Amino acid sequence: MRPQTRPLWAYLLIGLGVFFLAVNVGWLDWVGDWQWALLCLGGGAASYYYYATHSTEWWALIPGFALAAIGVGILAGDAGGPVFLGLVGAGFAGVYLTRRRLWWAIIPAGTLFTLALVAWLTERSPGLDTGWVFFLGLAVTFALLFFLPDGQGKQRWAVYPALGVLALVALTAFPDVLGEVFLPLLLVLAGIILLWRRGGSSKGPTLPRGSA
Repeated sequence: MRPQTRPLWAYLLIGLGVFFLAVNVGWLDWVGDWQWALLCLGGGAASYYYYATHSTEWWALIPGFALAAIGVGILAGDAGGPVFLGLVGAGFAGVYLTRRRLWWAIIPAGTLFTLALVAWLTERSPGLDTGWVFFLGLAVTFALLFFLPDGQGKQRWAVYPALGVLALVALTAFPDVLGEVFLPLLLVLAGIILLWRRGGSSKGPTLPRGSA
């Protein structure tokens, strides 16, 4: 932790402690949904302003989007769940877009976007089986992790969880044809990838050296 950020974290922890104490003892029972929404939106705006004035402090995007997501989720009513998940995912996506070395942010971003889609589909069509949608979103997330990251190099290892989760897509969406068609094709694809990578060194996750 950078020395200049320690006072900020100290004030944040003190503020959270006082806030939760006030909630637990009932001091804030008079606050309505609109007031909570405005308070959360204000906190999100403050976090984003801190990031805008301290561009190296990328972490401020996460609580900023999370607070904004809570506020918008309260105002959205029944649609609050998908909106909340999508906005929190946007916070992690913002971390990656502003710091390409922080490739790990793609994973929570893709997962939260997928959960938002699943929640929205569940509300629109309660009887719809969304298990395969969730696995497909994870497969796309790892595929993006394989293709997109710049800076320290592509995360070649991500192709393996992408293929594994893709198999789960077939297992949940097309159980009858899994053994007959999809699984053999998946094995062929895995073999082609191994041949393509032959002669090159296997590259594991490349952890970022710094946040700036």
